[in-house]
Amino acid sequence: MILIDTSGSTYGMTLEVIKVSVSKALDTLGNDDYVMVAEFNQEATIVGCFETFVQANLRNKQLLKDHVQNLNASGQVSFDNALSFAFKHFEDFKVTEDKDAKDNNNQGANCIRAIMIFTDGGREMARETLEERNKDENGNRWVRIFVYNVGTDSMVPSDGVKSMACENDGFFSNIRSFGAVRLTTLDYVPVLSRPMVLSDEKNFQWSDIYLDALGLGMMTTLTQPVYSKTKNGSLTEELLGVVGTDITTKNMAETVPQRKPSYNAIFNRPIGPEGYAFGINRNGYILLHPRLKAEFGGLGDVENQTLGYLSDPPNVDFLEVEFEDDQKIQLRKQMIDGKTGSETFSTFVMSSDERYVEEVDMTYSFTFINKTTFSVALAQPFFDLVQFAPIITGTEQRRANTALSPEHQKEHVVLIAPWSFCESLKAETNDTSQVYQAIDDPDVNSCDMEAINKLWGDALTTSDWVENITRNEAYNGSSPLGIRSIFVATQGGLSRFAPESSLDTEEAQRAKQDPWEQNYYRRPLYKPDTYIFSVPYNDGQGLNNESVLDITASKAIHINRKWSPAVVGAILNAQTFEEFWLPKTMQGENGLDGAYCFQNTSAQHCYLLDDGGFIISTSAEDVKSDVGRFFGEVDGRVMQSLVNNNVYAKHTSFDFQAACPFIAETASPGIRSAFVPSFSYLANLWWWMFSAMWNMVTHTMYDLIVFGITEPSIVTAQTAAEGKNVSCIMTQTQYAFGESAVNMTGIETCSHRNSPKECDRRWFSAQVSKTNLLLLFVNPRCPTSECAKITVRQVPQEASAQETNPCFVTPRYRRRPPENCYDYNPNESSICSKGVSVTIPRSFTVTLLLLGLASRYLSY
Repeated sequence: MILIDTSGSTYGMTLEVIKVSVSKALDTLGNDDYVMVAEFNQEATIVGCFETFVQANLRNKQLLKDHVQNLNASGQVSFDNALSFAFKHFEDFKVTEDKDAKDNNNQGANCIRAIMIFTDGGREMARETLEERNKDENGNRWVRIFVYNVGTDSMVPSDGVKSMACENDGFFSNIRSFGAVRLTTLDYVPVLSRPMVLSDEKNFQWSDIYLDALGLGMMTTLTQPVYSKTKNGSLTEELLGVVGTDITTKNMAETVPQRKPSYNAIFNRPIGPEGYAFGINRNGYILLHPRLKAEFGGLGDVENQTLGYLSDPPNVDFLEVEFEDDQKIQLRKQMIDGKTGSETFSTFVMSSDERYVEEVDMTYSFTFINKTTFSVALAQPFFDLVQFAPIITGTEQRRANTALSPEHQKEHVVLIAPWSFCESLKAETNDTSQVYQAIDDPDVNSCDMEAINKLWGDALTTSDWVENITRNEAYNGSSPLGIRSIFVATQGGLSRFAPESSLDTEEAQRAKQDPWEQNYYRRPLYKPDTYIFSVPYNDGQGLNNESVLDITASKAIHINRKWSPAVVGAILNAQTFEEFWLPKTMQGENGLDGAYCFQNTSAQHCYLLDDGGFIISTSAEDVKSDVGRFFGEVDGRVMQSLVNNNVYAKHTSFDFQAACPFIAETASPGIRSAFVPSFSYLANLWWWMFSAMWNMVTHTMYDLIVFGITEPSIVTAQTAAEGKNVSCIMTQTQYAFGESAVNMTGIETCSHRNSPKECDRRWFSAQVSKTNLLLLFVNPRCPTSECAKITVRQVPQEASAQETNPCFVTPRYRRRPPENCYDYNPNESSICSKGVSVTIPRSFTVTLLLLGLASRYLSY
């Protein structure tokens, strides 16, 4: 519990130092701590919206810091009322802590309890309240009290509050200026560590993950305490510090199965293109996950530096990077409880470009890592569970190498994924020729032979495929679809493109070299027997690239719906494809009587939309430039109607790791608080002005003499002025076909009183079988309609404070630390304050002030 004195005597610089001190005190708390903040003068009131103790995670602490900055000073002080308030909340929360885990989700630390009081002093000791309420069933103090006396020359005596700390197993500290804040707020740590030191027990501790300042990425630290001993070997009660070692999440990721083949992987068999590993701690926060965005940020990562992330632990929960459902909640609980097992269920996953969602059967295999606080899991979709591993030797090996050799290809391009097949291929920057040279005659001791055998098998299987396809008349110009090129991409890392001119530059080949990174390969895996059509993404700024004219159609080859060895596809000319599908609407093939389209007519607008709501093709000449855009940005009213009629289902989630542009606050010329001095203040106006001046000067001199020059802005909470962006929360929205996508009719009505009824727009939709396409017919907008145009956006939008306010979040299940609780030891010493303090003589400071004023006026 943090109690902040906001009585009138703290007005001015003292309250500002208190605010900074409280922020720094909050920073010292971790995810296993629980905190509550209150302000007090005559009465105590909650700071912020938390009506009880909450987990000291990053978001909760930041919200408390924001509210602390808005505090104002007024009134008189009552420590008795403040302590009564604190003990009532401790007693209420203890009832919650003592409940069974299934009732309270293991909320609370249920260990050490402490009150931090930030004040400018006081004689009141509240002894009666403390004697009555601060004793447990054994007669021991159950709450420690730490008092921070803030201010350089407070006129308020501090003997009462000092006794309060000393008589309640706490500590009394002085914070004279901003420069003293950072170290002095840690004075409570040695006191709380005394029982653990005296027990002589040493437990390993794993820290929360954090972003390394030296550019090593996200990491955790394994620590063990170091205790002080006398010459004869007996223990003192002093914690000297900790020793530890850093472990990056990148290092940890290398100990779990990898997505891609690697010669030095601990597990030889990769988990597939859409499989992934993740790990969580006992609070449910991720330490490994492909969606942990700041994982490789740091000094050496220019791209992630621009995100503007601070060095705080990300505190991202597993359910915040996955689509939350009942099965995921149960999976998370089992992992937190240290269980080992496997679960398979249907769930939604987000595409790598965050524009699509897929529903798929996923298998999660999980286990607890002994002597840690972590559990790890593998997530694999149904098509990644089975993999074929051929053994190629002798003549077949030579044939396979010939089939891979760039020199032996006819009229097509061969690409080999830049994976670490061998030790010589350490970085994924090798082009196809470099990879081929490494695997032409591989060393079994320094190469991943299983991966190479798989590649050889793919080479043999596809060696005649291109030749057979290129002989087909449809490929040679007679296809009604307008095929420009064809390709095959295999699970083993091989790609073939024909004709050779389709990838005629080194840059184009590098872009397509790794099939597992291509959407045309990854998306069809989720939809067996379905052709996936796609076009380049259009953000509305227009595409100067001629590839906008091309449509990619691809389909996965599934074996018994358990294994997908390859994806085949074609690049289609958009104009020819349009000439193919528009006449089909007149032949009744769409299942909609009387709905048909003509090219370049305003009578009926026709669209082919994909399963995410993006425009693949259209008959409307005036929206041809919008191909590739999300349809809701082009015609928001119809898109909204499609969603309302369940043609499209909307999936919403939050990105808690987003970055938003920093916008500096504009300084207000008004007063900062509504404090009104009493008559006694006004009667002593000269003294009040002199005291305020003295306070400011003494703060400055104390910083100069003891800590060096310290700007207040440096020790206040981190600001975003140092970076381009600040961390924020974004709302993510993806769309997928709903239950009515097969065939639906609707009307987009305009409710504007001046809009004629004939301006209501009728639309028809039908899903094109065995594809991810939706055929949409819609009347054009009425020119006389006064209905305002609306935009339905798919790109992430900054979430409102109400949507993500921690005040309304139900605490999730967690597991308390398994270590013993060291909250009391009868052999503790009674040292409760520092023996040395620095005091600046008033006469010395005033003399410096006068000299400064004199030098200023003499200079004119």
